[in-house]
Amino acid sequence: MITLTDTFNGTVISRHRTVKAAEVARRRHAGMVRKANGANSYVTYSIRADDGRDISEELETARHILNCLQGL
Repeated sequence: MITLTDTFNGTVISRHRTVKAAEVARRRHAGMVRKANGANSYVTYSIRADDGRDISEELETARHILNCLQGL
């Protein structure tokens, strides 16, 4: 499982089966934070695998794919 954590407040936001789903959730949460608190508000996030494996490459790939899809 992949865990999306709000590191600013130290809380788990959600858990996901894929890195892509965690990144989509992070973007959705960031949008809700900006909508509720103003355009300049932000939260720091951490996306990590529960088993401790390195997912940095998977995360970069997911972000690249989502950025390409967003441009369509």
